[in-house]
Amino acid sequence: RDSRATNLVILLLYIPTIYILVKNIMGMRRKTGKVIYEDGTPAPNITLVLKDKDFEKVVAKRVTDSDGDIATDPTTVAINNLNPTAEANGPYTCTEGQTITLAGSATDAGADTFSYAWDLDNDASYDDSANQNPAYSCITAGTYTVALQVTDDDNGIATDTSTITVNAIPPDTTLPAVAINSPVSGIYTTTNILVSITATDNVAVDKIWFNYGAGNISYSTPATITFADQVIYTLTAYANDTSGNVGSDSVTFTVNTSYVPPPAPSPVPRVPKPQNKIRIGAINIPADFVKAGDDLVINLDFENSGDLDLDDVSATVVIPELGIRKKVGPFDVDKSSDASRAIMLPIPEDAEPGEYTARITISNDKLKRVRHRQVIIK
Repeated sequence: RDSRATNLVILLLYIPTIYILVKNIMGMRRKTGKVIYEDGTPAPNITLVLKDKDFEKVVAKRVTDSDGDIATDPTTVAINNLNPTAEANGPYTCTEGQTITLAGSATDAGADTFSYAWDLDNDASYDDSANQNPAYSCITAGTYTVALQVTDDDNGIATDTSTITVNAIPPDTTLPAVAINSPVSGIYTTTNILVSITATDNVAVDKIWFNYGAGNISYSTPATITFADQVIYTLTAYANDTSGNVGSDSVTFTVNTSYVPPPAPSPVPRVPKPQNKIRIGAINIPADFVKAGDDLVINLDFENSGDLDLDDVSATVVIPELGIRKKVGPFDVDKSSDASRAIMLPIPEDAEPGEYTARITISNDKLKRVRHRQVIIK
């Protein structure tokens, strides 16, 4: 017989045994494999589906000939575990002083569970963290290597590495802001003077001190200092921050206990500003009424009551309802003097009888005064 066909018959005969084998190891991880002949040729259409776990199992093939004689031959089937794949992810970046979280992960052909171990100090020992996603403290600027080891529940092991770049913190070059609240610039008539200083910084103030010629004096809270009399002092305050930047402020003052302030200057008398003033006095209309077509006569008396002479003064009479006006002037009116003017205003012949309002104005380019009078036309 053809040996390949014979072997195929043999394999078909022990398939029930293989089925029993597969059924007995159902608690193990799932694996797939091919059945091959003794000469290394794969047997067609035969696939073993087994669980993912290292193990060996003895199976037997049984052959029965046409006379009913039976023969068996044991063989061993070996199933090997597949290692997981580890992923340390990254690369990671941080700044000095920060703490970041690493992201570990793993994959496997089977439905395995994993345990994690990290080497965070690059000493080849996975003893720094058993967390999948451990915290990492970024302490000193530089580039560092970390490694992840993943073990599946069949003791398959995989590793992966990643890098962490720690950036340096930019240097602090901002000076502290220093302010001397007391003393202030000026003359003190006492030798006991309060020294008060404030200092702020964008990061932190380390210390504050001051000097007025007697050496550096440490400062923490406001304090009264006794200064020598009859001396001009320059007090300088300093503050430094944790980066070594130093800021300062200075003030110059005098201590003179015999100093008498000069008397306050007498108030400067207020000189009134010259003013332009004119007052309209009497307004005299001789007739009780005027006929249409006649002249309306108005006599005006006015007075310059200001401090200046008035130039180019005019007197004007207007009756708006009739659309008529009459102006006299210009003329000058000296200060503290009186003046009189007569104005003759023609009344239109077609003016309707009735009572009208006459507006009387005395003005120049600096002032204006207005009065009103009632006029009867018959």
